[in-house]
Amino acid sequence: MTAPIILADHAGVRLTHGRPKVNGVQIHYAIGGAGEPVFLLHGVPKTMLYWRHVVPLLTQHAAYLDFFADRLTDSHSFG
Repeated sequence: MTAPIILADHAGVRLTHGRPKVNGVQIHYAIGGAGEPVFLLHGVPKTMLYWRHVVPLLTQHAAYLDFFADRLTDSHSFG
């Protein structure tokens, strides 16, 4: 088993994750940083892990937000 990948901001603070149900669809989101929001949209088959090297650079200046449908995250472990 591999260790979970920790998604963190520029200060090393872990991103906040949530799993709300929106219009009957379970989603997973991550948010971190402060300031004007920046929404990153990855394509399929990518996940929010695609942005793991970009997030620390963005959160110095803006709030990062990403989300996707829960069915895509069941095989991943996020810290």
